[in-house]
Amino acid sequence: MADLHIDSQLMNNMLPASSISNKKHLVAIHDERHQPLVFSIGNDGSLYAIKANGSGSNDSINVSASVGARGTVDAFTVKQASDANGGIFLAFSNTVPDSAASELHVLAPFKPE
Repeated sequence: MADLHIDSQLMNNMLPASSISNKKHLVAIHDERHQPLVFSIGNDGSLYAIKANGSGSNDSINVSASVGARGTVDAFTVKQASDANGGIFLAFSNTVPDSAASELHVLAPFKPE
């Protein structure tokens, strides 16, 4: 007759702090190595890109800060060309702090490197 044993253990998993909110819109395309390149609005209202760095972890890039955007990102869109070049097209809007004005940022097509 077969002998059956069962064992279990409670394991607490600690998750590192995340710069993006799990309640915001996510858009995933691919980078030059065909790894996911994810765009989302962060907890601080900035637009972020999260990219695999090749060493088993991910890098978080503050896109808003990289282009000099001020304030909170309200909306964004990301598209990727289907040709061999795989160019990325990105546009986003943000509310300017202490103002009723907003800014629209339309980036020139760029490669996912």
